[in-house]
Amino acid sequence: MRNIKLTLEYDGFRYNGFIQPPKKGNKTTVSGKITDVLSRMESADTVANTATNTTADTATDLPIDFPTDLSTGFSALFCGERTAPGVHALQQTVNFKTDSALSVGEIRTYLNHYLPQDIVVSEAVETADRFHAELNARSRTYEYRIICSAFPDVFFRKYAHFLSQHLDIAAMDHAAGLLTGKHDFAAFSSGKTKNLPYVNFIPLILRPQTFLPITNLTGKKSGFT
Repeated sequence: MRNIKLTLEYDGFRYNGFIQPPKKGNKTTVSGKITDVLSRMESADTVANTATNTTADTATDLPIDFPTDLSTGFSALFCGERTAPGVHALQQTVNFKTDSALSVGEIRTYLNHYLPQDIVVSEAVETADRFHAELNARSRTYEYRIICSAFPDVFFRKYAHFLSQHLDIAAMDHAAGLLTGKHDFAAFSSGKTKNLPYVNFIPLILRPQTFLPITNLTGKKSGFT
């Protein structure tokens, strides 16, 4: 089977995170949407044959090379970060294995055609068989946006936390400095990893915007399992 790596961006506002936790009921997740589309993929030869036999009356709303009644086996979808409900992503890395003969370009086109508009595949590449998006993640970068204003912002309500008070940027910079460096997070580790559960924090960057009442807090870290 081929190992395919995807780079995603998505608006997580209406999703219950990237992956649905066990025993949490049937809720909509980003991975669920992607899995639904991947389950319809088939080999390039089948796609070509089906497209050849498709009449204009039955393909009016679809690209000719991508019929909807396809099915193929593929492995589980692995992600670099399990984003929480409502969290967005600019460069989420995922991978899966498939028997499909479609090129990576065709896979990306197929996914972007059938996925909802708030999920986009920006890149698709074939990668090494042993690559695993979660286990091989080198770092994870998080950005938190805070709007400091007397009243909520209508247009940024999905993308920033509203705060009616002003932030003490100097105090926050000092506190962020205390996190910089390696720290032992054994208490948060599952205990399944053979590596020491140390997390390396890159200094947090606080960037108050000059044209909007938004403060961006950006942090980068290594991970543990």
